Amino acid sequence: MNIKELRSLFLEEFENHLDKLDDLLKEIQLESINQDKIKECKILFHTMKGDSGVVGAKNLYNYCALLEVFFIKINTVEIGSYLKILTDVSKELRDFLQKSTKNEPVDLEETRIKRLQDLLKF
Repeated sequence: MNIKELRSLFLEEFENHLDKLDDLLKEIQLESINQDKIKECKILFHTMKGDSGVVGAKNLYNYCALLEVFFIKINTVEIGSYLKILTDVSKELRDFLQKSTKNEPVDLEETRIKRLQDLLKF
């Protein structure tokens, strides 16, 4: 597999992960929040983190790692207050994906990671 094929596969899988994240966030908003959905989000960000590490996307790796830790620490009572932030995260990651697909320069700067860390309060 060459670099172009690897990149294409990564972007395709990343889009699938974002679709799943959007579905999970909708379920959390519309249905009762339960620990299983939180665990699914943690697993999803763990997978996205690993995929990012494989292709050398360091800042994306760090961004996903931060979200993985968030879902490890959060409980069902607290998550409702974070839904807007998590929806914004999904939009930001989708923007990253769209720019990457169009071969536009894109990066998740350290400042975005720090801002997310501050918003998630841990």
